[in-house]
Order: sequence, then structure tokens, then C-alpha cells
Amino acid sequence: MNKYDDQFERLIHESIQEDFNNIPDLQNTKEKNWNEISKQLPQSHISLSLRKPMILIAGLLALFIMGTSLMDVPSTKALGWIKEFFVFKQDTTLYMGSGSSPIEDSGKRPPSGEEFVVLEGASTTHTVTTAKAKELASFKVLVPTYLPDGYTEKEAVVDCYNDTCDDIRLIYENVEGKELRIEQQHFQGSYGAGRSIGNVIDNQEVDVKGIKATLITTSHENLKFVVWSNNNTEYSIDAYLSKDEILKVAESLE
Repeated sequence: MNKYDDQFERLIHESIQEDFNNIPDLQNTKEKNWNEISKQLPQSHISLSLRKPMILIAGLLALFIMGTSLMDVPSTKALGWIKEFFVFKQDTTLYMGSGSSPIEDSGKRPPSGEEFVVLEGASTTHTVTTAKAKELASFKVLVPTYLPDGYTEKEAVVDCYNDTCDDIRLIYENVEGKELRIEQQHFQGSYGAGRSIGNVIDNQEVDVKGIKATLITTSHENLKFVVWSNNNTEYSIDAYLSKDEILKVAESLE
């Protein structure tokens, strides 16, 4: 872990701690709840697989980071702010996230202990065809009408929770065994989501059908990612393609 990663993790930890101290007492003591949260914080730097970006920041954690660490918003307002899109680079790691439109601060308060809901259910994963994935999905899944030469459908992976399937990965493969992955993750209502990608050598803002997106190039055999958000759905494409080709795939989604 380098000093930048140390500083970033400390910033996350301190931001959450500061907001937590301003939350009204819940059914358990603040100390007990904070100890539980601390157990979930990263204890060391996560090395990311170059084939697939790992989710680093999600849910409320993303909201805290977007609300306090990266937006210079007073900590007591963190729960009332969601940034449309951010990109934050340290060293060769790119931290990025997105979410619903910013919520105007109107003195919104965190929920009380009685208002928290414990979700119970089962998570399931299905490996199916693209056609079947579209049937299982709880939202409209976009499928590419253009694939680079040599690429054909391999499989689709569908993640479901309580029979609601909100995370779909379409996987295509060429004759050399290199994969092209298209992930679509849908969120109900307001949300905040994020990820980190390692070994980044370049990132730039691009346009995908009139929507702002980020094109990321890594040092691993020119592996690229295109990431954007639209209608409460996060889209991510990763492949060993040129800039023109991967953007052509993104533009072809229907």
C-alpha cells in the first residue's frame, strides 16, 4: 500500500466517522454501531483483477465519499447529497462513482433506528443466454447491435436478489479467448455506486449517445473500459479493443 492509498482510506474512514457522530442515537449505542461499521472497512489495499473491475465503494459508503470527501460539502449534509458523476485519480488507480441527481439540502435527517429495515432473502446467480437474461432482468437490458470481427456470444450472467434481477453481465469472446464484457446494473430510486480500476494510464471524458461517459485505458495489453450512467442504470464495457471499436460497441447498445 502506498501513501496515497493510506491517505485515501483514512479520508474515507474519518469522513464516515464524522458523519456517524452527527447521527441521532439509534437502538444500539453509537460506539457499538461504529465498531460494526469499522469491521467492514478495508483493512488493506485491494489489488484489482485486470479482467474485471471490483466494486470498491457502494451504497451509503459511496454517498459518504461523494458527500464529504470529494465535494467539500459540510459533513452533516452528507446524507442529503448525491453527485451525478465523479472521477478521482491517485497514482495509477482511478476511483469513480455515479448516482442520481444531487438532492438539494433541505435539512434532511438520517433515519431513526425504528425506521431501518432489515432485508431478508436469497441471492442467486444464473448463467444463461443473452435472450434468457433479457427475460429474467427486472429492467430493460441493452444488447449490442455491433460486435468487432471475431467476437461471438459466450454467456450472460444474471445476479438476482429475492427474485429481482438487477445485475446483468453479457460476455462475448473472440477466437483468441479475449472477452468483451458489458455489465448493466439497475438501481431502484436514489442511489450511489462506485468502483476503482487499477493500472490506469489514461482516462478521458467521451460521449455515448449524448451521455457523458469515461473512457479508461490501462497498461495491461491496452485493456479499456467505458463507464456511464443513465436512467438509474450503471453501464460498463471492458475489452481489449481500440478506442474507436469499444465506443462503437457502446454506441450500438439497444
